[in-house]
Amino acid sequence: MDSEVVVIGGGPAGAICALGLARRGIAVTLVERARFPRTKVCGEYINAGALRLLDEVGLGEGVRERSVPLGGIRLVPPGLEPLELDFSAPARSLPRADLDAFVLDSARAAGAVVVQARAEDLLFDAGRVVGAVVRDPAGERREVRARYVVGADGSGSLVARKLGLVLQVDCDADRLVADARAAIARIQGGMAVIARQLWSSVCPERALPSDDPAGTRALITTVLEHIGRDHGTATSLSSDAQATLAGIKAFIVAHRIVQLPEPDHLQVVTMPEFQRGNTVADLSAAPPLDAEATSIYAISPPPQGWDAERVEGFLAEYNRRMLQMLSIHEAYPGHHLQLTRANRLPSLVRKVLGSGVYMEGWAVYCEQMMLDQGYGEGDCALRLVHLKYDLRSAANAILDHDLHCTAMDDAQALHLLMDEAYQTRGEALLKIRRAQQGSCQLSTYFVGQHAFADLRRAVQCRQGERFDLLRFHEALIAHGAVPIRYLPELVQQDLGDG
Repeated sequence: MDSEVVVIGGGPAGAICALGLARRGIAVTLVERARFPRTKVCGEYINAGALRLLDEVGLGEGVRERSVPLGGIRLVPPGLEPLELDFSAPARSLPRADLDAFVLDSARAAGAVVVQARAEDLLFDAGRVVGAVVRDPAGERREVRARYVVGADGSGSLVARKLGLVLQVDCDADRLVADARAAIARIQGGMAVIARQLWSSVCPERALPSDDPAGTRALITTVLEHIGRDHGTATSLSSDAQATLAGIKAFIVAHRIVQLPEPDHLQVVTMPEFQRGNTVADLSAAPPLDAEATSIYAISPPPQGWDAERVEGFLAEYNRRMLQMLSIHEAYPGHHLQLTRANRLPSLVRKVLGSGVYMEGWAVYCEQMMLDQGYGEGDCALRLVHLKYDLRSAANAILDHDLHCTAMDDAQALHLLMDEAYQTRGEALLKIRRAQQGSCQLSTYFVGQHAFADLRRAVQCRQGERFDLLRFHEALIAHGAVPIRYLPELVQQDLGDG
């Protein structure tokens, strides 16, 4: 055995982990593929919370010596007046090349063995991880054995991939794709039923389209286009969103859905020009080390310079009902509420680290749950828009798999998103680019959604008449965005439900 612990990844997280182990006399090997100092364009801003953490591990003074103070931020949007904002607490600026090298050198000085090599595989013995296979810059391949392996190698983590920690569920790819295809067929059937109910009010002088695939698609498309005409204006979107959030929060309180955060720091703003054009709404959550910071819910008018036809298409896609679904997902009771509650947990780990499957699963689960509890007062058009939104979740999972694991090309991807999931061409093209630039994230919506639905079903069946929705939801979000496979056990403990 080479070490007690091998840490894969020499960035700040991995280096600080190795530093702490070495200071405690634990033999640790740190494997990093890059030669330091390395240049990275991100992360030069070190906020007050990060400085406190660096102080706790004895690196704060060294960082301050190498960095410059920051008192605020200056935003310069195109065509608009600059905006200057002061920070509420001291911050520093240090290039990542300098920060990463300093932390890695500190770990080495404390006794960690630093190996420049690329981790290519994990070593297993009787089903247990016992080290890693690495390749050095000269091409030599060797084994590094250890009692424990820590994966600190980023979003494309070898350790996460090999151990199945990306999606954190016991479900193989073939099963996931099969479930997603079945969901698309089921959702399309539900959309057809609702579209038939709305047809007479949409096209009172036209006969219902034929009951075949082409007729069903024409039926759904026509009704969705009619719903899309009920939208705000470019100048009213922010005020529309404010009113939407007020109505959603009132419903949550009146129907005992979940406890709203108190105090609640959510600010609705108009999205800066350079960010516009991809979606009508986006949440920038408060950072995990500052429980009192403000989350920003940005609402996007159409970008300047778009012609009238493109503006109308954008407003129709993000119509009044779609804005409600987006606000449920992004704000209440979705991401903002869940992340705010997690940010106030006593556990530093659960503040900083979160499962994407949990976070997206909770937000998607909330969409249907809110409608099922009566939000929208039975508005069939809102339910149809929700089902279209729900199609994205299943289509995302199929796209995520097939682009990387099959011969799917862009034309086939466009067919999936536009013809089967009723997305616009612009929206579909953006989704394809997103899928090509990463893997697994697009599957988190579908996997998480069904994990939450399955857990709700199991608890409700077990408790019967004793089931209380508010209590169940409080148990779901009481522990932060934990890996989804551990959530049933935690919820069961909180509910006292053996």
